[in-house]
Amino acid sequence: MPTQALPVVAHVVHGVGGVGKTRLAVEYAWRRAADYAAIFFLGGSDAGVLASHLAALCAPDLLDLPEHQANEQARQEAAVRRWLNAHPGWLLILDELDTPAAAQAAADLLPKLAGGHVLLTSRLAHWSRELAALALPTLAPAAARDFLLQRTENRRRRQADDAANAAAIAHELGHLALALEQAGAYIAETDRRSPTISPTGAATTRSGATRSPGSTRA
Repeated sequence: MPTQALPVVAHVVHGVGGVGKTRLAVEYAWRRAADYAAIFFLGGSDAGVLASHLAALCAPDLLDLPEHQANEQARQEAAVRRWLNAHPGWLLILDELDTPAAAQAAADLLPKLAGGHVLLTSRLAHWSRELAALALPTLAPAAARDFLLQRTENRRRRQADDAANAAAIAHELGHLALALEQAGAYIAETDRRSPTISPTGAATTRSGATRSPGSTRA
């Protein structure tokens, strides 16, 4: 007799914009890839986007379901749900569920799925008690400083005050992982430059010109 797939196991990672929720979800998927038969990453910024991305899994280069030729998106969504329920062992990442409507769309989808794990990312802190929630904080000041120093290791002109300047940049950027990654990328650029860590949060070249790390994606 066929066994019935177990209900999904769902977790939500929430925190402010730029704290590294998407990066954490992707890193988890990479590190645990061998544990899953299939991994899917869907943007879910609103209900319509989530529905269209779910339906798009029908495509020939993805699940290659016959319904990819259907004109009705609802038929494609239903086909993808049937496939997921019939093939346990998958991971589904639903990213950017940052509005109540997007969160509700994800909550409505979960009971229709079985046999896999669902990882949600969101700026929203309040979720159903049925979901295991992980609040992702900003980096601790020392960790943020060390991250920036390590990100630019061997790719900057060393200065005696590097640690202090890295701490100042980290503070200016709110200790947000995404902002620090972007700042580190600027500082670490070495083509035609020899950058140092500037306390203003910019990459300072030999000529004295500066480049701002830029704004983070919320």
